[in-house]
Amino acid sequence: MQMAIRLLKNRPVRFLLQCISLSSPEGVTAVFGAGMLAVFFLNPQHINLPNFCIVKKFLGYCPACGTTRALACFFKGEFAESIKYNLNVIFVAPLIIGVFLKNLFKVAKNRRKTLVNKCQGW
Repeated sequence: MQMAIRLLKNRPVRFLLQCISLSSPEGVTAVFGAGMLAVFFLNPQHINLPNFCIVKKFLGYCPACGTTRALACFFKGEFAESIKYNLNVIFVAPLIIGVFLKNLFKVAKNRRKTLVNKCQGW
């Protein structure tokens, strides 16, 4: 039990747990940033994975299929190509960018407050 308490006091472990639970602006920023980088650097258009979409299997059409490829094209600046994959990218990409920036500004504001408080304590 004491080992678990000691681990939770460890700053990197606490940050990792916040990232997993998305309970802090730092966690949300880290997860969204890593996701955007992964989609940018990995090319999902050339990865042939089996289709596991249950909605498409039962209904024949899924409004979300192709969103990952569309986001990859969007973040690479290929806007016309991204719309060909899925029209939802018009709504999803700005939402992702907005959530990322909102939490990034929160993190920056919190860091600035922490630095100001430390400097005032000197």
